[in-house]
Amino acid sequence: MKSAGSAPVVLNVDGRPIEIPSFRIVREIGAGANGTVYEARDTLLDRSVALKIWNKRGRSRARAETAKIAALNHPLVVTTHSFGTADGHPYAVMELVPGISGKEWIKKDRSLDARVAIWRMYVRALRHLHAVEIVHGDPHLGNLIVFNDEAEAFVARNWRGEPAIAMKLADTGTSEFWTDTNAFAARESKLILETAGRMFEAERFTALAPNLAGFSYEEMLAACDAVVDCISTLGGHGDSYAYSMVASAVVRKIMETPVFDLDELYRQAFDSETTQVRRVITRINGALHGYEKANWHKGGEKITRVTRRLYDVWRNEWRAGKRFSPKPR
Repeated sequence: MKSAGSAPVVLNVDGRPIEIPSFRIVREIGAGANGTVYEARDTLLDRSVALKIWNKRGRSRARAETAKIAALNHPLVVTTHSFGTADGHPYAVMELVPGISGKEWIKKDRSLDARVAIWRMYVRALRHLHAVEIVHGDPHLGNLIVFNDEAEAFVARNWRGEPAIAMKLADTGTSEFWTDTNAFAARESKLILETAGRMFEAERFTALAPNLAGFSYEEMLAACDAVVDCISTLGGHGDSYAYSMVASAVVRKIMETPVFDLDELYRQAFDSETTQVRRVITRINGALHGYEKANWHKGGEKITRVTRRLYDVWRNEWRAGKRFSPKPR
């Protein structure tokens, strides 16, 4: 690869040199099975961009993949500026986001606040896609770009006064699944669950919600989001005056989306500084037995075999009806 001023840049793709006029390559910022992404300088418009160049393996789907993400037009999705070909190799000119991949970002010990903030943006972006009937297909951490939102365009500084962080979804690829719609959708569901599990591994996400098999991608996103809400609530910054409200919020979530393991929930509520485990369990038992709020105490403060059986029945009824906002009986 060489560059000199605004002269055409020569790149080596699949063992052959190609030239892309008007772009000066700065550095390689990512590579995958189907192509490579570079930071580049658009010498005509005098701006920094991301330049993705597909190799032989990926070029058959390059235009469709680019059109798919370009049509989204959402602030939490990387913007695509243009598409072209150079010596038969397709390339896309995209917004350069000065950040790192979610895969790299999560390797450090990130606070719960930070992980919840990124997760909520991830959910907002995917819900937008689902609303316009688009399946991303590849929403794993490697396709998230996390960056410091210095302009506070997405989130204000957190309660500690630290710089806000934000994320954008990148590629919508994985070409091998494009021809099989069901496999593509199933992959999205699987990767949403894996992403939640990775982001909240310290909070034992998979132990807290072991009942997520067989969900569609929309259902998976809603269910994982409910579990993250519960984790966030239990791990928040409460005081003794908020114990009751936190317990009610947690129980409302686990009844609306009954995918939780009650024993793991008990352990996490026991360790929580935002509520008291007896308040949580009393409310669970009261809801499962159909008691009015004033009589929740009749349900008891322990998770019993009856508690587990009633919750399993409630979960099965909920799954059978595919209801994502049921009300406890």
